[in-house]
Amino acid sequence: MDEFVVYVLLSKSSGRTYTGMTSDLITRFHFHNSKSTKGYTIRYRPWIVIHVEFFQAKREALLREKELESGRGREWLRNHVIPLHILLSAGFISATPRRTGAADTGSTPPEILRDY
Repeated sequence: MDEFVVYVLLSKSSGRTYTGMTSDLITRFHFHNSKSTKGYTIRYRPWIVIHVEFFQAKREALLREKELESGRGREWLRNHVIPLHILLSAGFISATPRRTGAADTGSTPPEILRDY
């Protein structure tokens, strides 16, 4: 059975986002970054993947893609996904989950994490 992926890319050169859906994320990502010769994503290379969601049904994936492309979806990305990506890339937080009860030994200022 195929698995479908809804993904969000962030342009490192312009800060723009691109939302798409595929059943082969790795191949699709390579096309966005180097193999495509036309289209929206060629103008804003390089791209990085900042968000993925997995679906068993293509219809569900398409609905989620459309939702993320809507005004409400773009607002959610701006308020939740992009700030999280910035915190991860700056090293303020780790993508590795901590064990419950583990001491906080990181250098993340509490005011940065307050809204996340």
